[in-house]
Amino acid sequence: MEGQCAEAGSLTSIRSYSAAAFVDSIGVNVRFSNHKTPYVTSFAVAKEKLLASGIRHVRDAAVAKAGGGFNANDQAALFREVGAAGVRVAFVFPLDVSQEFVRGFPARVAPSFEAYELPNELNAARPDWVAALRQWAPVFQSYIRSNAATAGYPIIGPSLTDKGDNPYGALGDLSSYFDFGNTHAYYSSREPGTVGWGRPGAPPCDRWRYGAIAYNICNAQRVSGSKPVMSTETGWLTNVDSPVAVPEDLHGKYLVRMLLAHFSVGIPRTYIYQLMDSGSDGFNSSGLVTATGQERPAFKEIKQLIDLLQGGKTLENPRVVPLALSGDVADVRKLALEKSADETYAMLWIEKPGMDPLTRQRLVVEPRALTMRVGKPYRVDSIQTFDAGGELKPAVAKAAGSGEYPLTLTDGLTIVKLAR
Repeated sequence: MEGQCAEAGSLTSIRSYSAAAFVDSIGVNVRFSNHKTPYVTSFAVAKEKLLASGIRHVRDAAVAKAGGGFNANDQAALFREVGAAGVRVAFVFPLDVSQEFVRGFPARVAPSFEAYELPNELNAARPDWVAALRQWAPVFQSYIRSNAATAGYPIIGPSLTDKGDNPYGALGDLSSYFDFGNTHAYYSSREPGTVGWGRPGAPPCDRWRYGAIAYNICNAQRVSGSKPVMSTETGWLTNVDSPVAVPEDLHGKYLVRMLLAHFSVGIPRTYIYQLMDSGSDGFNSSGLVTATGQERPAFKEIKQLIDLLQGGKTLENPRVVPLALSGDVADVRKLALEKSADETYAMLWIEKPGMDPLTRQRLVVEPRALTMRVGKPYRVDSIQTFDAGGELKPAVAKAAGSGEYPLTLTDGLTIVKLAR
């Protein structure tokens, strides 16, 4: 990403990406498949918040009965309902289900079905996981590809839980059996731009430390080869009693920064965990909304970001935007999202931690006074920032002369609208 290794001085241009592609990269995990969760017991609320968020890609489980057949309690009707509203679902399939189940599931939940996914974190569930996945992956692929009704759907590779025990090396390359690699990129209570913690990865990923974005991608590619890698789970907890949680305002800042960072390094879709607080596994404070539907700052920031950027066309060759920053630009990150030929949004922030993960104390990221200059044919139309509650507010956008603008950056997202 632009500014990744910047020092004090100046940054002289900004790479542009397709705004439509960025919006399409945003996904979220849901649990409509589990009848004990608020997703089902409060389905109307869950559906309302999902549609209001603007997120149209979700991930859930394909629930099978014993023996691998269809389960009468699989909540297929709920998936059909959200599918009719435009939501598309990547379904995680369990191990060793029947050919009938694999081939018949898309029609059962139509029109919501979007992608197949190999088992979730199987290495945390059974000791023979390597042999099981190596045996199942080609069978699963053959069920899908040898059937005309399902052959066109993409397959996402298996996710693994990484406890520093080199699971990707143990599994090895299975890339011939799926279309997208898979990583569960959790950052504990660190910032999304963390350089990692603990020990370096195993070769060939020993250039990075556990937890960094580059570490996660490198290890996923040991299984997926040159295939693009999706992040099918990622997020932060908000229950501050947990040793790995962050406060709600930081939760919002980190999530939008992470979505932009993932997209800029080529991750085609990132599924946040999760839409609504649910579960008893320690992740029950990770929702964009609470179990009763109360919106956290993260929900508001993502919704407003999508509202701002959606509606454009997917652009094949976005430009380099002549936007320069001068002053202390250390740790400044920036990228531009081009919505149309006449409308581009520059995303700017300081990539610094807002909390010490060891002491659990808040860290103050001092606002940084910079000067922004925009070259022809662009002009600054507006400057906006998110407040602590996740609301998008206008900031100073008055030129200081010669196309220069005073700009104050923080660890929250600043959005500069550029017009041609």
